[in-house]
Amino acid sequence: MKTTFLKIATVLLILTAGTKTFAANPGSNQELTELTWINKFYKIEVHGNVRLHLLSGEKNGVQMSGTYYDHDALVEIENGVLRITCYSAERLDVWVTVYDLNALTAYDDVLVKTEGRFSSLDLDIELYDKAKADLNLDCCFIHIKLNDSSLANISGTAIESELAVNYASTLNSTNFIAAQMLKKRMDPAQRMPVEFNTNFYNKDNTITESAVNNG
Repeated sequence: MKTTFLKIATVLLILTAGTKTFAANPGSNQELTELTWINKFYKIEVHGNVRLHLLSGEKNGVQMSGTYYDHDALVEIENGVLRITCYSAERLDVWVTVYDLNALTAYDDVLVKTEGRFSSLDLDIELYDKAKADLNLDCCFIHIKLNDSSLANISGTAIESELAVNYASTLNSTNFIAAQMLKKRMDPAQRMPVEFNTNFYNKDNTITESAVNNG
């Protein structure tokens, strides 16, 4: 029992000492809290009712709307994974700046939006449930997988891209250009992935050409 209380007290001490609250803009009533104890991560996992603002930067950093205690939220790092969870009725806004992001996974009703052009060398993105993403990317290699009823709007450029889309999900890649692009959509009849080789860029960037059944 003493050990449990000690752990709780330690966590509260870390949260109190490792946060910095300030106004979003001069004269603004909105408060932002910087989680100064969070810095070493290369993957992001988000659950619940969260709006994630994704930014490229020279060092990692996390800010959230309000204070840490205003939301039924959990922000933690485990094995290099930044995990953000919030199931409150009011959506939690979190701004995450990343120097080198390898993977992003979003579940439930999470919204993901890049602020400006987001750069990464090699990035894996997976959306589940009703998660939505609006992404402006500049990547060497990008892998995007849409599951369930998720939705993604992507723009920008890549050298190589692989886009896997479930039949219940929606992908808009009209403004996305890649030197090599492979698109896959699940065949509802055979439940097998169907590949669309679009190495020669289609100006409309639609999933309409060179279908090859993997089965």
